[in-house]
Amino acid sequence: MYEAEQKQRAYERKIRESKRILAAYDESIKNADDEAIKKAYQNIFNKESVKLKRREAELNNFCDKTGLLKRSDRVQKYGFGMSTAQKAVQANKKAVAKNAKKSIIKSLDIDYFMLMSGSHQILPEVADVISSVINEYEKKGEIFIFDMSFGEFFDPITGRPALLQIDMNKYGLLVINVNDSLLGNKTLNEVDEMIKNIKINLPENLKEVVIHECGHAKAYKGKTAKEIELMNNDIKDKGVEGISEIAKADGAECIAEVEVLLSRNSHIPQKAKELYDMCVKSNKYKISK
Repeated sequence: MYEAEQKQRAYERKIRESKRILAAYDESIKNADDEAIKKAYQNIFNKESVKLKRREAELNNFCDKTGLLKRSDRVQKYGFGMSTAQKAVQANKKAVAKNAKKSIIKSLDIDYFMLMSGSHQILPEVADVISSVINEYEKKGEIFIFDMSFGEFFDPITGRPALLQIDMNKYGLLVINVNDSLLGNKTLNEVDEMIKNIKINLPENLKEVVIHECGHAKAYKGKTAKEIELMNNDIKDKGVEGISEIAKADGAECIAEVEVLLSRNSHIPQKAKELYDMCVKSNKYKISK
């Protein structure tokens, strides 16, 4: 129960953070004289509105599953009043309607990512490595990451804090989770040094950590939430020896580690290559409609 309550508190912190950002940008929009600046602020407000509604839905779903009491008093934020709340609701409705009409997934907005990273005390040199690697993969059409989330995140296998994670929202869209508790206020050299001390996986620097996560995203590309669940359940016990501790423990992690090996032009064990090809390049897990 204690662990569930701590997770609930984490969800609540994220909601308060979104409300803080929305209140600040609502005020900035009101005070902006330049139309171009006002439009930029409005764009950020709209995106954060979508994020807020997603976070609220995640909290409600978590409380429903665990039976925990929903505490509206713990998600309130000074400055986020009725007027701002109504604007956020309308902005979210417009975004949902727009995406439904377009029926396509937009890739991660790199400029917005850099802006939000700064607001979470992540230094530009660190944010630039993350965004640059993701951008390269997206330009090649190998992955599509829809959104970002900042907070505390943990590896589901080891239980240890995770620097980055590829996750999926309730709409089946990929999200990059960024652990601002670990990355905040650290230089790139400090982050790379921290990564070198992690012995259970291959990455030796932040760039390779991002490449590892892009390996997950490549395996998920073009698959529905049900297809991803089917794949992960099927390969859970298909880890491969001779790469790393996590590659041996879990098939999905093995695929991500293979992505790192590919980036290094290093040898890949045959079983690992076959697993990678099956999940990334084939339609094995496609569910017929």
